[in-house]
Amino acid sequence: MQEGKTIVAATGMGQYLGRIDLTLDGSGNYLTGTYSLVTLEAKIEIHPGVKDLFEYYGLEMTEKEERKRKH
Repeated sequence: MQEGKTIVAATGMGQYLGRIDLTLDGSGNYLTGTYSLVTLEAKIEIHPGVKDLFEYYGLEMTEKEERKRKH
């Protein structure tokens, strides 16, 4: 999604890494772009600060994140 000159993408609660590929003109202006979600490998652990944010805002951890918490 584009709002003005800002491109906004959501990745899905920490299970994915967002990738945005842009085509710019010679002046650095945005021409076209694509985005995709890259699934994070199971061996990548959730940072403790992220867990703290989930708890602070009362959000439920996803099934993948819950598995990481139990290890």
